[in-house]
Amino acid sequence: MRTLLIILLITLNIGYAYAQNELKARIEFEAAETAFTDSNFKQAYEKLDKAEKLLGKWSARISYMKILSLNQFVPVGKKDDPYTQELRKEVKLYMDYAKANKNDIDMDKFKEMYAVEERLANAFDPDIHYNTPGWKAAKDADRNNEKARAFELYSREADNGNPAGIYAVGLYHCYGIGGAKQNKELGEKLLLRARYLGEPKSIGALAALYYYQATTTLQYKKALDMAMEATSQNVTQGWLTLANMYLNGKGVEKNSKEGLRCYQEAEKDTAYDLRYLIASLYLYGDATVQDYAKAAKIYKELIMENTESVGNALHSIGYMYENGFGAPKDYSVAFEMYAKAAEKGHKDAYERLAYFYENGLGVKRDKKLAAEWREKAKK
Repeated sequence: MRTLLIILLITLNIGYAYAQNELKARIEFEAAETAFTDSNFKQAYEKLDKAEKLLGKWSARISYMKILSLNQFVPVGKKDDPYTQELRKEVKLYMDYAKANKNDIDMDKFKEMYAVEERLANAFDPDIHYNTPGWKAAKDADRNNEKARAFELYSREADNGNPAGIYAVGLYHCYGIGGAKQNKELGEKLLLRARYLGEPKSIGALAALYYYQATTTLQYKKALDMAMEATSQNVTQGWLTLANMYLNGKGVEKNSKEGLRCYQEAEKDTAYDLRYLIASLYLYGDATVQDYAKAAKIYKELIMENTESVGNALHSIGYMYENGFGAPKDYSVAFEMYAKAAEKGHKDAYERLAYFYENGLGVKRDKKLAAEWREKAKK
């Protein structure tokens, strides 16, 4: 009798605890619904996960909401991302449940889950989509500046469902490249499709597109949100857009130090040489970032390496010597730097040479040469 009573008490306690957990799970589920409505998708997922743990079992209702929440923020193109892996696992569980319980499934909800399954099946995979023969041929044409041919090949890749191809075609339409008719609305639509399929560069492209089109606070907010999404996946164009926003105080409070940090993050991508931009920020930036020694060091590196920015670097060194920034004023050296920049076709250097000849700074005064350089600068 005593043993039976103990068993009964244990059973009652277990039942009471389960009832309590079920109520707590319901509270977490309702909180998740509120978070989802407020577009706090990650928080919604976390609340749903907690609800499921409180229940102690898988639930189709919770799973449905988990999938909807995850689908809003996971980078589906990153296979190793834990949230992406969770989404794949949850979709499989739901689809297995649907298969086994066909008569109990809401078809509208099933269609939503099927769409997510299709998204995952067609998601961007760099090992696959950057290595198709068509994509490689398109990139070769692009590098060789055969833009029309590249557009044709990218379009074929897009038609075959390659997210990288969809991104490239979207970019071409946004800026009217390679014979593609400029159509920003179509370009944006394609970039959004590529983003949906997990192609990361499309996020950076959208951030830049939204930023340069923005005129209102709401539009800048849209650009900022996209730039932040891009930087969360370390997309270079996202860092560049965010840098411009901070440096110009558009959509965010102006912050040169943060702008410099964003440039430095972008510079980690070896496909971009941002040293001239960074050096110019050291030279022309406000007191939080100004560092003439660092500016001069980078400019001299660019000159020594004879990079594409060599004309700009020579002009900037000339400007530093002309104004005594980081070194004593030296008009002779400034003139020499401007003359070398002019040889590289730098038009601002033409103006400076005209001014130096006109006023006899670092060189013998010569009105005729001053007029010639000024006329050249006008062309």
